[in-house]
Amino acid sequence: GRVAGAQAASVAAAEELAKMDLSTITEEKANELKPQFEEIGKQAGEKAGELAGKSAGDNIDPTIPIKEAVAAAKQAAEKAALAAKESVDDITGDAEALGQAEGEAAGKDAGSSSGECVAVEKAVEAAKKAAAEVTIAILGENAPEFIVPAAGKLAEEVAK
Repeated sequence: GRVAGAQAASVAAAEELAKMDLSTITEEKANELKPQFEEIGKQAGEKAGELAGKSAGDNIDPTIPIKEAVAAAKQAAEKAALAAKESVDDITGDAEALGQAEGEAAGKDAGSSSGECVAVEKAVEAAKKAAAEVTIAILGENAPEFIVPAAGKLAEEVAK
């Protein structure tokens, strides 16, 4: 395209010069014509370069560049997929480790809390039973009915 553009610009400039009376052109006039010839060269060069590029493109066998592009795309995609998998594996591992640590802490807290509740309930029941037994042992089987439950309530408050 570059060579064809230069040749076309040269021919177009020569054709334009052929239309002029060169004997009347001064240096000042030549400087005034310079932008005009630059534009003629640009237009002719663009057209010729574009045609040369299209012609060269039409004569290229696309199978080899297509195969190379496909191979490069596959390689890049494989590399990206492996990097993404590695990132996902890292994130998954981190998430699992965080989940495990949080689950362990939550389980410990919940287990301690539940264990404490069970222990308190058993202690309260044992305290109520002991209070009832002591009350009956001291006051006998004929103790007033309200005394045993009251002793149990007192034992419950103390046990908690």
